[in-house]
Amino acid sequence: MAFIPSIKLSAALANASTGLWIEQLGGGRIALVCKMPETVIKALYRGASSTLLLAVIQAETLSILCLGLRINDEPDNPFSATMPNPFPDDVALLTQILESKSTTLHCLDELNHPALSAWCSLEPHAAQVAAEGFKSSNHWLLTPSSSTLIKPSDLSRVLELSLDLFQRHIYRSPDAQPEAVEVTAEIALTLDIWKPTEIYDVTPTIQSGPFRIDDDQEGPKLERLVRAVVDSLYPGSSYRSPSVQDGKVRRELADVLGFDSDSICAIQGKAMSVLTVDSERSSKRRSATVTKHITKALKQLAGSLTHIRSASPIFDADGEPIHIPNQQTSLAQAIVVLSEMYAFVDWKAVASAVAAASENDFHRAFFHVVDLREITQVAAHSKDAETFNRYMVQRWVAVKEKGTAYGRAKLPQ
Repeated sequence: MAFIPSIKLSAALANASTGLWIEQLGGGRIALVCKMPETVIKALYRGASSTLLLAVIQAETLSILCLGLRINDEPDNPFSATMPNPFPDDVALLTQILESKSTTLHCLDELNHPALSAWCSLEPHAAQVAAEGFKSSNHWLLTPSSSTLIKPSDLSRVLELSLDLFQRHIYRSPDAQPEAVEVTAEIALTLDIWKPTEIYDVTPTIQSGPFRIDDDQEGPKLERLVRAVVDSLYPGSSYRSPSVQDGKVRRELADVLGFDSDSICAIQGKAMSVLTVDSERSSKRRSATVTKHITKALKQLAGSLTHIRSASPIFDADGEPIHIPNQQTSLAQAIVVLSEMYAFVDWKAVASAVAAASENDFHRAFFHVVDLREITQVAAHSKDAETFNRYMVQRWVAVKEKGTAYGRAKLPQ
């Protein structure tokens, strides 16, 4: 049975890119819930080790409990989800997890799909030491009485500071001494993964799926996920793998196409393979692969825009003609969608490539490189295609001004 988050947690997930929460389930059960990129969840499914990270951080006048989950998805730069947690109810639940030395882990992807669940055992000795240490810790908890000790505006700053210090702590070199840390623990987890569930996405006009974390057809799966996102913006006018008449042959125009009378959205998806490649590949090799994908996708999208602006005949996957209103003049977004924005790519070079592609007077399009997480969040915050296009133009301007494509659209919280 798939994990279903509570209403409270669903609200938090809607605005979070990643994070780690403690959830009270029915029957007195307690769960850890982690939102992370699907590429990391796939690594976990393949057997990547994981560690629960805990620390009480001294941030200005307050001691703040911070939680983290590290997934060793690659040897050089493993993924970690981190967040501060000053809530009394969660601290009580965490204590129960440490004392029982067991819980369940539920992993949600960028679309908040419950992609993987597992029974979770904590390494007994480390869990017991952590339980005793945190019981004796006098860290600050957000209660009606304690809230009077700090202004709301100051609290936000202190929580951000505690998270920054926590991240510096967990990413420090092995020989560096901990700073501003009162209590800390790293607890190895042993997972017994449940059978993957099938997930479907439904919009007013299409049903997409099934989506499974063990699907090794990673490229087509990403395309289906992106098509579901695009159809929420262009209901009834989104297409996967449309083709274009190119001389005597038909070629794929783009992985996903969406449009209305005012705008066009052409997307090329590039999935980072996880299930079918060496799990020990280096960050350098992974970065080179992502860079190659971006370069190829930008070139493919340039070709797509050439065909679109030339009014070339376009067809859906069944060979039926597609008519795009104002095909030669509509605002156009040309978007490369990656599995994730891998941090170790040369994003300044990508920004230059994006800017150069966008300067083509014939294409008349804004080019972008985003990941599945970002395009999903932008779409979720957009009431329609017009709003989506406005966010994407603002994002393009920010990339141009900052000189790096490693960033995210600024969205209301």
